Amino acid sequence: MHRLLFLALGTFVWGCASVDTTRHAPVEGDARQTFAAPYDDVVRATRESLPAMGLHLRSDQQIDRATQLLIAERCGRGTSWGELVRVTLHDSGKSVEARVFTEPRFLPDLSADWDLSPNLFWEINQRLHPAAVAVADHVPGEAH
Repeated sequence: MHRLLFLALGTFVWGCASVDTTRHAPVEGDARQTFAAPYDDVVRATRESLPAMGLHLRSDQQIDRATQLLIAERCGRGTSWGELVRVTLHDSGKSVEARVFTEPRFLPDLSADWDLSPNLFWEINQRLHPAAVAVADHVPGEAH
């Protein structure tokens, strides 16, 4: 009986994501998008976008002059245990590459969002280009 309890507990602990496991996860599979905007504007837009998506910023670290690493968490809701998101921003001088890695808080959580990058990229873009969004949302001849 005790062996089964330790096995279940070990599986639970092994399958839990943390800020450190998210920070050090491999980057090869990260979703990527390039923004043609100043680096400081992309960092600001990312910091504003995470809470807008219901994510709580857990870590915001400047790695070097051209790289910012942000880790955010969404707490459990409904049947999901929540997610952790790592955002790496890198300034190439001409553009900023954003890389996003998402992992569920608890590995066997089938109801977690496994890829929050499309929504995050959209949110960042909205904050970088608000005038373009306002124009795109307005359809000529339509009353508002």
